[in-house]
Amino acid sequence: MKTLLPVIFLALIQTASFAEPPRPAPTRATDWDYWEKLDPLTDKVKQISKADALRYLEASGRSTKTLLGAWITSGLDGFREELIATAPDDPLAIAMVAAEKNTPPDKGLELARRYQKLAPDNGLPWLIESRILFTTKSDREAIVAIREALKRKPPAAFDHEFIASVTAAYRFAGHSEAESRLCAFSNLSQVQVHAIYESHKGLRKTYTGLQKKDPARSDLMSLSFELSKLIDANGIPTLISRLVKNNIENDLIKAGQPPQWGLGEKHIAELKETRAALRELVQSKKIVAVRDDARILEYIDRSQKDGELAAWQWLKSLK
Repeated sequence: MKTLLPVIFLALIQTASFAEPPRPAPTRATDWDYWEKLDPLTDKVKQISKADALRYLEASGRSTKTLLGAWITSGLDGFREELIATAPDDPLAIAMVAAEKNTPPDKGLELARRYQKLAPDNGLPWLIESRILFTTKSDREAIVAIREALKRKPPAAFDHEFIASVTAAYRFAGHSEAESRLCAFSNLSQVQVHAIYESHKGLRKTYTGLQKKDPARSDLMSLSFELSKLIDANGIPTLISRLVKNNIENDLIKAGQPPQWGLGEKHIAELKETRAALRELVQSKKIVAVRDDARILEYIDRSQKDGELAAWQWLKSLK
């Protein structure tokens, strides 16, 4: 799931376990004018040139993480193809390519099923399979895949590896540390959150078409409820992932969820709070208006320690 602007200022950044090449000194300051003008709903984040991407690969070597960084930062599909050709059995490569919207469904299913063999205890490849099957109208098979996913461990998340890979490529292209992180966060694709939500949407379309007394309706709703619990299991706790969880719960409330699930006024209030914070964060220019690299990095550090929403409240409190 490609996130909105809030993910630009996300909570967590960890260094992935790959050898980053020596960092060249930044050749340009953070372009705050650019960030203030950026429309997170319609504009793509700046990309690096193919020449910069190739220089980055030459200096760092071609690996899953460096090719991922080159692909995301340049937007060139050739690097995506090289990524999956170079690392056909790497879960990170498989997950990212299988989840990419431009990957044909048959190729995506092939990758998801290869991933299942590589990680039979991980629920993520079955959720990726389910998402793809729903898009091809194979609803019965998609529901079977969801049931298989729920038998396994919560879906793996690659958020930290993704951010580290993309940040390194931006750094090598001469961007400041603050801008490298901003660009990486804005490109963050939370594969696990996307797969969960799209699987829920497929279930929702099915159960809303059934009579309320039909046992199959309750069964499918219970699958959606179990999926909502997986949102908090792994990955970066973003406002977007929180919103997805709240949306699933809200759908279940509207559909008439059983009282024993404990969804009610508290969850409706949380949904409103999350939406209000998200809307405020997207519309406000306060984060980038500080025009201070150190302040932005402190915001990220606070997000890592206290959570994104708490960090946003802290930033708003500054004079």
